[in-house]
Amino acid sequence: MQNMRKNLKLKKSWILNKKCFPPSPIAHHPSPVFNKGFTLIELIMVIVLIGIVAATAVMVIGNVITQQQFDATLKEMNELKMATVGNPDLMESGVRSSFGYAGDMGALPATLNGLITNPSACGWAADTALGGGTNLGTGAGWRGPYIDNKQDDSGNYLALLDGWGRAYQYPLPGAGQITSYGTDGVAGGTGFDADIVVSVGTTITGTVSGRVTNPSGRPIQAPPATNNVIIYSPPLTCASTFTQYAAATDANGYYTISNVPIGKHKLSVTVGVTTIDNAVTVLPNATTTMDVVFTTSATTPDITDITTFTATPFSTSQIRLDWSPPVTTNTDGSTIRDLKGYNIYRGTALNPTSLYASLQNSQTAGTVSYVDSNAGYFNTYYYRITAVNTSGIESAYSANASVPGSYGSSSIFQTTGAATWNTSCIQFQVRNYTAANILVTTNRISSNLGAATRYKIAVSTVAQPACLGTGGGATCTQNASEYNIADYTINANGGNTGYVSVSFFTAAGCGALTNINISNNPYLGFNMNVYQIGDSVTGLR
Repeated sequence: MQNMRKNLKLKKSWILNKKCFPPSPIAHHPSPVFNKGFTLIELIMVIVLIGIVAATAVMVIGNVITQQQFDATLKEMNELKMATVGNPDLMESGVRSSFGYAGDMGALPATLNGLITNPSACGWAADTALGGGTNLGTGAGWRGPYIDNKQDDSGNYLALLDGWGRAYQYPLPGAGQITSYGTDGVAGGTGFDADIVVSVGTTITGTVSGRVTNPSGRPIQAPPATNNVIIYSPPLTCASTFTQYAAATDANGYYTISNVPIGKHKLSVTVGVTTIDNAVTVLPNATTTMDVVFTTSATTPDITDITTFTATPFSTSQIRLDWSPPVTTNTDGSTIRDLKGYNIYRGTALNPTSLYASLQNSQTAGTVSYVDSNAGYFNTYYYRITAVNTSGIESAYSANASVPGSYGSSSIFQTTGAATWNTSCIQFQVRNYTAANILVTTNRISSNLGAATRYKIAVSTVAQPACLGTGGGATCTQNASEYNIADYTINANGGNTGYVSVSFFTAAGCGALTNINISNNPYLGFNMNVYQIGDSVTGLR
Protein backbone atom coordinates (compact mmCIF):
# COMPACT_ATOMS: atom_id res chain seq x y z
CA MET A 1 0.00 0.00 0.00
CA GLN A 2 2.71 2.31 0.83
CA ASN A 3 4.42 1.78 -2.55
CA MET A 4 1.17 2.32 -4.39
CA ARG A 5 0.68 5.69 -2.73
CA LYS A 6 4.17 6.71 -3.77
CA ASN A 7 3.63 5.85 -7.42
CA LEU A 8 0.33 7.74 -7.54
CA LYS A 9 2.00 10.78 -6.10
CA LEU A 10 4.68 10.76 -8.77
CA LYS A 11 2.13 10.35 -11.56
CA LYS A 12 0.14 13.29 -10.31
CA SER A 13 3.16 15.46 -10.16
CA TRP A 14 4.03 14.60 -13.76
CA ILE A 15 0.55 15.48 -14.97
CA LEU A 16 0.62 18.81 -13.21
CA ASN A 17 4.00 19.70 -14.69
CA LYS A 18 2.88 18.78 -18.20
CA LYS A 19 -0.11 21.05 -17.94
CA CYS A 20 1.98 23.90 -16.70
CA PHE A 21 4.61 23.57 -19.48
CA PRO A 22 3.01 22.80 -22.86
CA PRO A 23 5.18 21.29 -25.63
CA SER A 24 7.42 23.66 -27.65
CA PRO A 25 6.03 24.76 -30.99
CA ILE A 26 9.30 23.80 -32.60
CA ALA A 27 8.71 20.24 -31.76
CA HIS A 28 5.42 20.32 -33.62
CA HIS A 29 6.58 22.68 -36.48
CA PRO A 30 10.12 21.80 -37.68
CA SER A 31 12.11 24.65 -39.50
CA PRO A 32 12.70 24.16 -43.24
CA VAL A 33 16.40 25.32 -42.84
CA PHE A 34 17.37 22.10 -41.19
CA ASN A 35 15.70 20.00 -43.76
CA LYS A 36 16.99 21.70 -46.99
CA GLY A 37 20.38 20.33 -48.71
CA PHE A 38 23.23 22.14 -50.72
CA THR A 39 22.87 22.54 -54.45
CA LEU A 40 25.67 21.29 -56.80
CA ILE A 41 26.71 24.85 -57.74
CA GLU A 42 27.07 25.77 -54.11
CA LEU A 43 29.29 22.77 -53.46
CA ILE A 44 31.53 23.59 -56.45
CA MET A 45 31.92 27.20 -55.29
CA VAL A 46 32.92 26.05 -51.83
CA ILE A 47 35.51 23.66 -53.22
CA VAL A 48 36.99 26.38 -55.47
CA LEU A 49 37.20 28.82 -52.60
CA ILE A 50 38.99 26.26 -50.46
CA GLY A 51 41.50 25.61 -53.29
CA ILE A 52 42.24 29.33 -53.71
CA VAL A 53 42.81 29.76 -50.02
CA ALA A 54 45.08 26.72 -49.91
CA ALA A 55 47.13 27.84 -52.93
CA THR A 56 47.51 31.34 -51.51
CA ALA A 57 48.63 29.89 -48.21
CA VAL A 58 51.23 27.70 -49.94
CA MET A 59 52.53 30.68 -51.95
CA VAL A 60 52.76 32.90 -48.90
CA ILE A 61 54.53 30.23 -46.91
CA GLY A 62 56.94 29.60 -49.84
CA ASN A 63 57.77 33.30 -50.15
CA VAL A 64 58.36 33.56 -46.44
CA ILE A 65 60.77 30.64 -46.55
CA THR A 66 62.58 32.06 -49.60
CA GLN A 67 62.86 35.46 -47.95
CA GLN A 68 64.31 33.80 -44.87
CA GLN A 69 66.84 31.95 -47.04
CA PHE A 70 67.73 35.20 -48.83
CA ASP A 71 68.15 37.13 -45.56
CA ALA A 72 70.24 34.38 -44.01
CA THR A 73 72.45 34.20 -47.12
CA LEU A 74 73.03 37.95 -47.23
CA LYS A 75 73.83 38.05 -43.52
CA GLU A 76 76.30 35.20 -43.88
CA MET A 77 77.95 36.79 -46.93
CA ASN A 78 78.55 39.99 -44.97
CA GLU A 79 80.10 37.91 -42.21
CA LEU A 80 82.42 36.35 -44.80
CA LYS A 81 83.32 39.84 -46.02
CA MET A 82 84.23 40.98 -42.51
CA ALA A 83 86.23 37.80 -41.98
CA THR A 84 88.16 38.65 -45.14
CA VAL A 85 88.85 42.38 -44.74
CA GLY A 86 87.59 43.15 -41.23
CA ASN A 87 84.74 45.16 -39.77
CA PRO A 88 85.36 48.90 -40.20
CA ASP A 89 82.96 49.67 -37.35
CA LEU A 90 85.02 47.88 -34.70
CA MET A 91 87.14 50.48 -32.91
CA GLU A 92 89.70 50.53 -30.15
CA SER A 93 90.55 53.93 -28.62
CA GLY A 94 88.94 55.58 -31.63
CA VAL A 95 91.03 53.60 -34.15
CA ARG A 96 89.79 50.79 -36.36
CA SER A 97 90.89 47.45 -34.91
CA SER A 98 89.44 44.82 -37.26
CA PHE A 99 91.11 43.85 -40.54
CA GLY A 100 90.44 40.11 -40.86
CA TYR A 101 92.44 37.74 -43.02
CA ALA A 102 93.87 40.53 -45.23
CA GLY A 103 95.23 42.41 -42.24
CA ASP A 104 97.12 39.34 -41.03
CA MET A 105 98.24 37.88 -44.36
CA GLY A 106 98.65 41.00 -46.51
CA ALA A 107 96.44 39.63 -49.30
CA LEU A 108 92.93 38.38 -50.04
CA PRO A 109 92.43 34.62 -49.56
CA ALA A 110 92.78 32.55 -52.71
CA THR A 111 89.66 30.58 -51.67
CA LEU A 112 87.12 31.03 -48.89
CA ASN A 113 88.53 27.89 -47.25
CA GLY A 114 91.49 30.09 -46.25
CA LEU A 115 89.20 31.74 -43.72
CA ILE A 116 88.85 28.43 -41.88
CA THR A 117 92.05 26.48 -42.57
CA ASN A 118 95.59 27.85 -42.82
CA PRO A 119 96.48 28.03 -46.53
CA SER A 120 100.22 28.03 -45.81
CA ALA A 121 102.71 27.10 -43.14
CA CYS A 122 102.75 30.70 -41.91
CA GLY A 123 101.16 30.85 -38.50
CA TRP A 124 100.86 34.07 -36.55
CA ALA A 125 104.17 35.51 -35.33
CA ALA A 126 104.71 38.64 -33.27
CA ASP A 127 107.24 41.20 -34.50
CA THR A 128 109.44 40.47 -31.51
CA ALA A 129 109.84 36.86 -32.66
CA LEU A 130 111.77 37.93 -35.73
CA GLY A 131 114.18 40.73 -35.02
CA GLY A 132 113.29 41.88 -31.53
CA GLY A 133 112.19 45.41 -30.83
CA THR A 134 109.29 46.71 -28.76
CA ASN A 135 106.32 44.39 -28.20
CA LEU A 136 103.36 46.34 -29.59
CA GLY A 137 101.07 43.36 -30.16
CA THR A 138 101.73 43.59 -33.88
CA GLY A 139 102.86 40.84 -36.21
CA ALA A 140 101.81 38.82 -39.23
CA GLY A 141 100.61 35.38 -40.27
CA TRP A 142 97.41 33.31 -40.22
CA ARG A 143 95.51 33.33 -36.93
CA GLY A 144 92.12 31.94 -37.92
CA PRO A 145 89.64 30.51 -38.16
CA TYR A 146 88.04 33.81 -39.02
CA ILE A 147 84.50 32.33 -39.29
CA ASP A 148 82.54 29.42 -37.76
CA ASN A 149 84.17 26.10 -38.69
CA LYS A 150 81.17 23.79 -38.14
CA GLN A 151 80.64 21.08 -40.79
CA ASP A 152 77.71 19.06 -42.10
CA ASP A 153 77.66 15.25 -42.38
CA SER A 154 79.46 15.48 -45.73
CA GLY A 155 82.32 17.52 -44.32
CA ASN A 156 81.24 20.82 -45.92
CA TYR A 157 81.77 23.96 -43.89
CA LEU A 158 78.31 25.33 -43.17
CA ALA A 159 79.54 28.93 -43.24
CA LEU A 160 80.60 28.47 -46.86
CA LEU A 161 77.15 27.30 -48.04
CA ASP A 162 74.34 29.71 -48.92
CA GLY A 163 70.72 29.44 -47.71
CA TRP A 164 69.98 26.85 -50.37
CA GLY A 165 72.93 24.64 -49.40
CA ARG A 166 75.15 25.61 -52.34
CA ALA A 167 78.80 26.76 -52.13
CA TYR A 168 79.45 30.48 -52.53
CA GLN A 169 81.18 31.56 -55.73
CA TYR A 170 84.60 33.13 -55.02
CA PRO A 171 86.56 34.49 -56.71
CA LEU A 172 84.84 35.45 -59.95
CA PRO A 173 86.20 37.46 -62.88
CA GLY A 174 86.73 40.88 -61.36
CA ALA A 175 87.83 39.34 -58.07
CA GLY A 176 86.96 40.90 -54.78
CA GLN A 177 83.36 39.71 -54.49
CA ILE A 178 81.38 36.81 -53.00
CA THR A 179 78.35 35.54 -54.97
CA SER A 180 75.34 33.28 -54.36
CA TYR A 181 73.31 32.19 -57.39
CA GLY A 182 70.03 32.54 -55.47
CA THR A 183 67.03 30.16 -55.45
CA ASP A 184 67.63 28.57 -58.86
CA GLY A 185 71.38 28.04 -58.43
CA VAL A 186 72.06 29.51 -61.89
CA ALA A 187 74.02 32.67 -62.66
CA GLY A 188 71.86 35.67 -63.53
CA GLY A 189 68.08 35.83 -63.19
CA THR A 190 65.61 38.24 -61.62
CA GLY A 191 63.67 38.42 -58.40
CA PHE A 192 64.53 35.66 -55.95
CA ASP A 193 66.41 33.92 -58.80
CA ALA A 194 68.80 36.86 -59.13
CA ASP A 195 72.41 36.56 -57.94
CA ILE A 196 73.28 37.90 -54.50
CA VAL A 197 76.63 39.72 -54.62
CA VAL A 198 78.67 41.20 -51.78
CA SER A 199 81.78 43.19 -52.74
CA VAL A 200 84.86 42.55 -50.63
CA GLY A 201 86.92 45.09 -52.58
CA THR A 202 90.34 44.74 -54.16
CA THR A 203 92.09 47.70 -52.50
CA ILE A 204 93.70 46.29 -49.38
CA THR A 205 96.63 48.70 -49.12
CA GLY A 206 97.13 52.23 -47.84
CA THR A 207 99.79 54.89 -47.30
CA VAL A 208 101.67 56.06 -44.22
CA SER A 209 103.38 59.44 -44.12
CA GLY A 210 104.77 61.74 -41.47
CA ARG A 211 107.69 63.77 -40.22
CA VAL A 212 110.68 62.92 -38.03
CA THR A 213 112.19 65.66 -35.88
CA ASN A 214 114.72 66.01 -33.10
CA PRO A 215 113.98 67.44 -29.62
CA SER A 216 114.39 71.00 -30.87
CA GLY A 217 111.84 70.44 -33.65
CA ARG A 218 114.39 70.44 -36.45
CA PRO A 219 113.90 67.84 -39.19
CA ILE A 220 115.97 64.68 -39.22
CA GLN A 221 117.02 63.64 -42.71
CA ALA A 222 118.16 60.12 -43.51
CA PRO A 223 121.83 59.65 -44.40
CA PRO A 224 122.45 59.16 -48.15
CA ALA A 225 121.23 55.81 -49.53
CA THR A 226 119.67 54.90 -46.17
CA ASN A 227 116.04 54.13 -45.31
CA ASN A 228 115.52 55.22 -41.72
CA VAL A 229 111.74 54.55 -41.54
CA ILE A 230 110.56 50.93 -41.78
CA ILE A 231 107.12 49.31 -41.44
CA TYR A 232 107.13 45.60 -40.57
CA SER A 233 104.01 43.93 -41.93
CA PRO A 234 102.66 40.94 -43.86
CA PRO A 235 103.15 39.01 -45.95
CA LEU A 236 105.37 37.02 -43.66
CA THR A 237 108.22 34.94 -45.03
CA CYS A 238 107.77 31.93 -42.81
CA ALA A 239 110.42 31.45 -40.14
CA SER A 240 112.45 34.21 -41.72
CA THR A 241 111.32 37.82 -41.61
CA PHE A 242 108.46 40.24 -42.11
CA THR A 243 108.09 42.20 -45.30
CA GLN A 244 109.66 45.60 -44.83
CA TYR A 245 108.17 48.73 -46.38
CA ALA A 246 110.78 51.46 -46.08
CA ALA A 247 111.47 55.10 -46.87
CA ALA A 248 114.03 57.81 -46.17
CA THR A 249 113.18 61.12 -44.57
CA ASP A 250 113.95 64.12 -46.80
CA ALA A 251 115.63 67.42 -45.98
CA ASN A 252 112.50 68.56 -44.13
CA GLY A 253 112.14 65.31 -42.21
CA TYR A 254 109.18 64.04 -44.25
CA TYR A 255 108.65 60.46 -45.46
CA THR A 256 105.94 58.59 -47.38
CA ILE A 257 105.48 54.81 -47.64
CA SER A 258 102.88 53.56 -50.11
CA ASN A 259 101.21 50.20 -50.85
CA VAL A 260 101.37 48.98 -47.25
CA PRO A 261 98.85 46.18 -46.45
CA ILE A 262 95.93 47.20 -44.26
CA GLY A 263 96.10 46.45 -40.56
CA LYS A 264 97.95 47.39 -37.41
CA HIS A 265 101.71 47.22 -37.95
CA LYS A 266 104.99 48.25 -36.34
CA LEU A 267 106.70 51.40 -37.63
CA SER A 268 110.34 51.85 -36.62
CA VAL A 269 112.41 55.00 -37.02
CA THR A 270 116.18 54.81 -36.53
CA VAL A 271 118.43 57.78 -35.93
CA GLY A 272 122.04 57.02 -35.15
CA VAL A 273 121.98 54.01 -32.83
CA THR A 274 118.52 54.82 -31.42
CA THR A 275 115.30 53.21 -32.73
CA ILE A 276 111.77 54.27 -31.79
CA ASP A 277 108.88 51.84 -32.42
CA ASN A 278 105.25 52.86 -32.90
CA ALA A 279 102.08 50.99 -33.87
CA VAL A 280 100.47 52.43 -36.98
CA THR A 281 97.06 51.55 -38.40
CA VAL A 282 96.91 51.38 -42.21
CA LEU A 283 93.48 51.92 -43.78
CA PRO A 284 92.43 50.89 -47.30
CA ASN A 285 93.06 53.53 -49.96
CA ALA A 286 93.80 56.17 -47.31
CA THR A 287 96.80 57.97 -45.82
CA THR A 288 97.68 57.59 -42.14
CA THR A 289 99.87 60.25 -40.55
CA MET A 290 102.55 59.12 -38.09
CA ASP A 291 104.96 61.79 -36.82
CA VAL A 292 107.92 60.76 -34.67
CA VAL A 293 109.80 63.03 -32.28
CA PHE A 294 113.09 61.87 -30.82
CA THR A 295 113.03 62.92 -27.18
CA THR A 296 116.37 61.44 -26.22
CA SER A 297 118.18 63.30 -23.48
CA ALA A 298 121.42 63.43 -25.46
CA THR A 299 122.92 66.89 -25.70
CA THR A 300 123.21 68.81 -28.96
CA PRO A 301 126.60 69.35 -30.69
CA ASP A 302 127.70 72.98 -30.83
CA ILE A 303 128.48 74.01 -34.41
CA THR A 304 129.86 77.36 -33.25
CA ASP A 305 133.03 75.48 -32.34
CA ILE A 306 133.82 75.73 -36.05
CA THR A 307 135.25 79.16 -36.77
CA THR A 308 136.59 78.60 -40.31
CA PHE A 309 134.64 76.96 -43.15
CA THR A 310 135.89 77.34 -46.73
CA ALA A 311 135.27 75.93 -50.20
CA THR A 312 138.03 75.80 -52.83
CA PRO A 313 137.88 74.48 -56.43
CA PHE A 314 141.02 72.60 -57.43
CA SER A 315 140.12 70.67 -60.62
CA THR A 316 137.53 70.65 -63.37
CA SER A 317 134.95 68.86 -61.19
CA GLN A 318 136.21 68.99 -57.61
CA ILE A 319 135.68 71.41 -54.75
CA ARG A 320 137.36 70.88 -51.41
CA LEU A 321 135.63 71.85 -48.17
CA ASP A 322 137.75 72.60 -45.11
CA TRP A 323 136.61 73.48 -41.61
CA SER A 324 138.40 73.98 -38.34
CA PRO A 325 138.61 73.30 -35.56
CA PRO A 326 136.40 70.19 -35.23
CA VAL A 327 133.35 70.22 -32.95
CA THR A 328 134.47 69.39 -29.40
CA THR A 329 131.64 70.63 -27.15
CA ASN A 330 127.85 70.51 -26.77
CA THR A 331 125.56 73.50 -26.60
CA ASP A 332 125.33 73.06 -22.83
CA GLY A 333 129.09 73.48 -22.59
CA SER A 334 129.85 69.84 -21.87
CA THR A 335 132.54 67.96 -23.75
CA ILE A 336 131.14 65.99 -26.66
CA ARG A 337 131.84 62.26 -26.34
CA ASP A 338 129.44 60.83 -28.92
CA LEU A 339 130.19 62.77 -32.12
CA LYS A 340 129.29 60.58 -35.07
CA GLY A 341 130.30 62.92 -37.88
CA TYR A 342 129.12 65.75 -40.09
CA ASN A 343 126.27 66.25 -42.53
CA ILE A 344 127.06 68.30 -45.63
CA TYR A 345 124.32 70.27 -47.36
CA ARG A 346 124.77 71.57 -50.92
CA GLY A 347 122.70 73.68 -53.28
CA THR A 348 122.90 76.35 -55.94
CA ALA A 349 121.16 78.91 -53.74
CA LEU A 350 122.00 80.42 -50.38
CA ASN A 351 121.23 78.36 -47.23
CA PRO A 352 120.91 74.87 -48.78
CA THR A 353 118.77 72.32 -46.90
CA SER A 354 119.24 69.22 -49.08
CA LEU A 355 121.56 66.69 -47.50
CA TYR A 356 124.39 65.97 -49.92
CA ALA A 357 126.75 63.72 -47.97
CA SER A 358 127.58 62.44 -44.50
CA LEU A 359 131.14 62.34 -43.21
CA GLN A 360 132.15 60.00 -40.43
CA ASN A 361 133.90 61.65 -37.51
CA SER A 362 137.56 62.37 -38.16
CA GLN A 363 138.04 64.56 -35.12
CA THR A 364 141.57 65.91 -34.95
CA ALA A 365 143.28 68.98 -33.61
CA GLY A 366 143.52 70.46 -37.09
CA THR A 367 141.32 70.86 -40.16
CA VAL A 368 138.55 68.49 -41.30
CA SER A 369 138.16 68.14 -45.07
CA TYR A 370 135.72 66.77 -47.62
CA VAL A 371 136.06 66.70 -51.42
CA ASP A 372 132.99 67.22 -53.59
CA SER A 373 133.87 65.39 -56.81
CA ASN A 374 130.64 66.18 -58.65
CA ALA A 375 130.92 69.91 -59.15
CA GLY A 376 129.71 71.14 -62.54
CA TYR A 377 131.84 73.50 -64.58
CA PHE A 378 129.51 76.47 -64.60
CA ASN A 379 127.62 76.26 -61.30
CA THR A 380 128.08 78.36 -58.21
CA TYR A 381 127.69 76.15 -55.13
CA TYR A 382 126.67 76.93 -51.58
CA TYR A 383 127.56 74.60 -48.72
CA ARG A 384 126.57 74.30 -45.06
CA ILE A 385 127.53 71.65 -42.51
CA THR A 386 126.10 70.30 -39.26
CA ALA A 387 127.56 68.05 -36.58
CA VAL A 388 125.65 64.85 -35.64
CA ASN A 389 126.02 62.64 -32.57
CA THR A 390 125.39 58.90 -32.31
CA SER A 391 121.83 59.50 -31.09
CA GLY A 392 121.02 61.32 -34.30
CA ILE A 393 120.88 64.73 -32.66
CA GLU A 394 122.01 67.30 -35.19
CA SER A 395 123.49 70.71 -34.53
CA ALA A 396 122.38 73.95 -36.08
CA TYR A 397 123.68 74.86 -39.55
CA SER A 398 127.06 76.41 -40.03
CA ALA A 399 127.56 79.58 -42.03
CA ASN A 400 127.51 79.30 -45.84
CA ALA A 401 130.65 78.62 -47.84
CA SER A 402 130.20 79.61 -51.48
CA VAL A 403 132.38 79.14 -54.55
CA PRO A 404 131.93 78.84 -58.33
CA GLY A 405 132.78 75.57 -60.03
CA SER A 406 136.06 75.43 -61.94
CA TYR A 407 134.49 77.45 -64.72
CA GLY A 408 132.02 79.22 -62.52
CA SER A 409 132.92 82.76 -63.61
CA SER A 410 133.84 82.30 -67.28
CA SER A 411 135.05 79.35 -69.31
CA ILE A 412 135.50 77.59 -72.62
CA PHE A 413 134.18 74.20 -73.66
CA GLN A 414 134.47 72.18 -76.82
CA THR A 415 131.29 71.44 -78.84
CA THR A 416 132.40 68.81 -81.37
CA GLY A 417 134.38 65.63 -81.54
CA ALA A 418 135.03 62.49 -79.53
CA ALA A 419 137.55 62.20 -76.72
CA THR A 420 140.49 62.09 -79.15
CA TRP A 421 140.13 62.36 -82.90
CA ASN A 422 141.77 63.49 -86.17
CA THR A 423 140.21 66.56 -87.70
CA SER A 424 140.86 69.68 -89.70
CA CYS A 425 138.53 71.88 -87.61
CA ILE A 426 137.82 72.41 -83.95
CA GLN A 427 134.78 74.25 -82.57
CA PHE A 428 134.27 75.59 -79.08
CA GLN A 429 132.29 78.12 -77.13
CA VAL A 430 133.28 80.81 -74.67
CA ARG A 431 130.86 81.65 -71.87
CA ASN A 432 130.89 84.73 -69.71
CA TYR A 433 129.80 84.23 -66.11
CA THR A 434 131.33 87.46 -64.83
CA ALA A 435 129.62 90.74 -63.98
CA ALA A 436 131.45 92.66 -66.73
CA ASN A 437 131.88 92.41 -70.50
CA ILE A 438 134.69 90.25 -71.84
CA LEU A 439 136.59 91.44 -74.91
CA VAL A 440 137.69 88.26 -76.66
CA THR A 441 140.60 89.93 -78.43
CA THR A 442 142.38 90.02 -75.09
CA ASN A 443 142.47 86.22 -75.20
CA ARG A 444 144.75 84.21 -77.44
CA ILE A 445 145.12 80.83 -79.07
CA SER A 446 148.44 79.03 -79.08
CA SER A 447 149.35 75.98 -81.12
CA ASN A 448 152.05 73.33 -81.20
CA LEU A 449 151.20 72.28 -84.75
CA GLY A 450 154.26 74.02 -86.17
CA ALA A 451 154.90 76.37 -89.11
CA ALA A 452 153.80 73.73 -91.65
CA THR A 453 150.13 74.55 -91.03
CA ARG A 454 147.83 77.46 -91.72
CA TYR A 455 144.46 78.32 -90.14
CA LYS A 456 141.20 80.22 -90.58
CA ILE A 457 139.06 81.47 -87.67
CA ALA A 458 135.30 82.20 -87.72
CA VAL A 459 133.60 83.75 -84.70
CA SER A 460 130.00 84.68 -83.77
CA THR A 461 127.91 85.80 -80.81
CA VAL A 462 124.72 84.31 -82.36
CA ALA A 463 125.42 80.68 -83.27
CA GLN A 464 128.23 78.26 -83.94
CA PRO A 465 129.85 79.30 -87.26
CA ALA A 466 130.65 76.65 -89.84
CA CYS A 467 134.20 75.46 -90.28
CA LEU A 468 135.79 77.43 -93.11
CA GLY A 469 136.77 75.55 -96.25
CA THR A 470 139.82 75.64 -98.49
CA GLY A 471 138.28 78.12 -100.87
CA GLY A 472 137.89 81.87 -100.50
CA GLY A 473 136.70 83.67 -97.41
CA ALA A 474 138.98 84.36 -94.49
CA THR A 475 142.68 84.57 -95.10
CA CYS A 476 144.58 81.32 -94.71
CA THR A 477 147.01 82.66 -92.10
CA GLN A 478 150.45 81.28 -91.51
CA ASN A 479 150.51 79.39 -88.22
CA ALA A 480 152.50 80.93 -85.40
CA SER A 481 153.06 79.78 -81.90
CA GLU A 482 150.36 82.18 -80.73
CA TYR A 483 147.68 84.30 -82.41
CA ASN A 484 144.62 86.35 -81.54
CA ILE A 485 141.00 85.40 -82.05
CA ALA A 486 139.14 88.05 -84.03
CA ASP A 487 137.66 90.80 -81.93
CA TYR A 488 134.19 90.42 -80.42
CA THR A 489 132.60 91.06 -77.05
CA ILE A 490 130.66 88.66 -74.85
CA ASN A 491 128.17 90.65 -72.85
CA ALA A 492 127.87 90.51 -69.09
CA ASN A 493 124.96 89.37 -66.85
CA GLY A 494 126.03 85.75 -66.82
CA GLY A 495 125.62 82.90 -69.27
CA ASN A 496 126.30 84.85 -72.48
CA THR A 497 128.07 82.80 -75.11
CA GLY A 498 130.50 83.40 -77.96
CA TYR A 499 131.19 80.77 -80.65
CA VAL A 500 134.56 79.98 -82.30
CA SER A 501 135.47 77.66 -85.18
CA VAL A 502 139.16 77.15 -86.11
CA SER A 503 140.01 75.34 -89.37
CA PHE A 504 143.51 74.08 -90.18
CA PHE A 505 145.15 73.67 -93.60
CA THR A 506 148.41 72.70 -95.20
CA ALA A 507 150.98 75.42 -95.58
CA ALA A 508 151.34 74.70 -99.30
CA GLY A 509 148.27 75.98 -101.12
CA CYS A 510 146.12 76.10 -98.00
CA GLY A 511 144.86 72.57 -98.69
CA ALA A 512 142.75 70.49 -96.32
CA LEU A 513 144.57 69.00 -93.36
CA THR A 514 142.90 65.96 -91.75
CA ASN A 515 145.38 64.49 -89.27
CA ILE A 516 145.48 66.98 -86.41
CA ASN A 517 145.30 65.03 -83.15
CA ILE A 518 143.02 66.93 -80.75
CA SER A 519 141.26 66.01 -77.48
CA ASN A 520 138.03 67.63 -76.31
CA ASN A 521 139.05 67.73 -72.65
CA PRO A 522 138.22 71.24 -71.38
CA TYR A 523 140.80 72.48 -68.97
CA LEU A 524 140.96 76.11 -67.88
CA GLY A 525 139.04 79.31 -68.49
CA PHE A 526 139.51 83.00 -69.06
CA ASN A 527 141.58 83.34 -65.98
CA MET A 528 144.54 82.07 -68.08
CA ASN A 529 143.70 84.26 -71.13
CA VAL A 530 145.12 81.64 -73.50
CA TYR A 531 143.93 78.46 -75.23
CA GLN A 532 146.16 75.78 -76.67
CA ILE A 533 145.10 73.64 -79.62
CA GLY A 534 146.60 70.36 -80.71
CA ASP A 535 147.88 68.90 -77.41
CA SER A 536 146.84 65.22 -77.57
CA VAL A 537 146.81 64.97 -73.77
CA THR A 538 144.95 68.05 -72.64
CA GLY A 539 143.53 69.09 -75.99
CA LEU A 540 141.78 72.43 -76.19
CA ARG A 541 142.63 74.50 -73.17
